[in-house]
Amino acid sequence: HTSKRTPFLFYILPTITFPKHLHSSPHSPSKFVSRFVLPKSTFKHALVKGDCRINFAINSGSLSNPDTIQIFTDEDLASQLDNAAREYLKVVKCSSSGKILSLPKIIQWYASDFGKRSQDVLRFVVNYLEEKDQASLPSPLSDVQIRYLGYEYKCRPFLLKPEL
Repeated sequence: HTSKRTPFLFYILPTITFPKHLHSSPHSPSKFVSRFVLPKSTFKHALVKGDCRINFAINSGSLSNPDTIQIFTDEDLASQLDNAAREYLKVVKCSSSGKILSLPKIIQWYASDFGKRSQDVLRFVVNYLEEKDQASLPSPLSDVQIRYLGYEYKCRPFLLKPEL
């Protein structure tokens, strides 16, 4: 029985290779250069264009990440990435006035993935917020100030997210 499930990150790890020419001379300067190279091949599950939701699919296991890991499949990847974004953005805090939105630190780190301006980030994030938070935000969004939550690097035990 073969499964169509492919763990998203682990798909690439077995493909890392060591070129033979780097092992040939122990005195060559290349021994100080990284010996990891990516193979020149294509993959069935490779992204063909950038998608900022991928930032929510990657879970390092820190306390600042969701406590579940989702297994991604090729059947409905778009909705799975949407679910990962919703899960990750559950920690968003909206001020009582709706004028300050506190977002996960990962959005600050990879802000360019979400757009060139803070308004691009807001337009993306709003789609994944809970209805009560969406309703409390002013229109236009240009009145909203973004703040970023701290990041907790301590590790947590993982749970496998049940299939929906």
